[in-house]
Amino acid sequence: MPPPNASTQVNPHRWKWILASVLAPLTIILLVARFWHPRTRDTLQVSGAAVGTPKWLLLASSDVDHATNGCPEDLVIPFTSEAVSFANITDACATEVSVFADGYAPVLVSKPNWTSGADVVDVTLPPPWIVDLRVVAEYPAATDTAKAAVDVANATLSQYRAGIIVTMTGGVMVIDPATDGRAATIRGGQVYGAGCGDPIAKDLTLYDPGSGQIFVFFIDAPPRWNLGDSDWGYDCDSRPNIIFVRRGARLETLAHELGHAIGLKHVGAGNDLISYGWTADNLMQSSAFDPAITKPVGRLTLGQVYRASFDAVSWLQAGHIRTGESKTCQAVSAPDSIYNDPVSTATERWPCPRGTLDWP
Repeated sequence: MPPPNASTQVNPHRWKWILASVLAPLTIILLVARFWHPRTRDTLQVSGAAVGTPKWLLLASSDVDHATNGCPEDLVIPFTSEAVSFANITDACATEVSVFADGYAPVLVSKPNWTSGADVVDVTLPPPWIVDLRVVAEYPAATDTAKAAVDVANATLSQYRAGIIVTMTGGVMVIDPATDGRAATIRGGQVYGAGCGDPIAKDLTLYDPGSGQIFVFFIDAPPRWNLGDSDWGYDCDSRPNIIFVRRGARLETLAHELGHAIGLKHVGAGNDLISYGWTADNLMQSSAFDPAITKPVGRLTLGQVYRASFDAVSWLQAGHIRTGESKTCQAVSAPDSIYNDPVSTATERWPCPRGTLDWP
């Protein structure tokens, strides 16, 4: 018998190769299907804002949540669309959501219902909150000064998305401090208003905290103002809606004192300012309001706007101006060596995010 044609001989290993070439990709496909899943993402859905409005999402968790469960810690995500997605946050996290936007008031959702699935958090951005000032001026020129100072305050609050508009619906009341009982009271080298040391004003309804107004006294230069040459503004800790501004102070002084009214503390001065992680142009520094000082001042961090918006001590809450969730932020403790005031430090970050948390 002749030998078979070489071309018709069957390689005994051929079928093994064919079988392996088919099974290997199939095995890979099965393994991928078994062990790999598309990463679940959560979504923030925002309504109430104009199309294309710049917005910032802040995802904040406690130090313990971050270290133990990998929850996001002060994660800031800028976006302009109506929705933004982010890596899934599980039910092991107590991560809160806050949203800031150009031209709108910030919103806090402190307890979203996180699951292991694709969660959607819906928020509606409200228009800015209106903070109305009742301005009492001890000299006629303060009328123009007050209007200019309000413009500066509004520009600062708008630039850093505080969601606050300052108004003066009642205009400016010019009085003679020598004869009008509604003037600020000077006693023992200190400036006082009703509820700020000695409530002796004749018209006590002017200081009614239920009105939601903030009362601003523009005080004439010495001898009426005798707090000291380094003081250009003053606020009442016991009544945050009473503010004093000294004649000749920088226009930014009103914005600084309004910052105190909405719950912001000094961030230090000089070396204290920098050593605690603040920039040299922060609005809440304690030594930049002498008119002889010309360096820029007015910056607000995202952490400061967070406190101004949501902290229970802010006049937005205390004056019944804002509606929505609020919380009690942690106390501050680091000293300001110039004024011996407490200042917010970079290390104090929960139950509210750290004060130095800045805009990306």
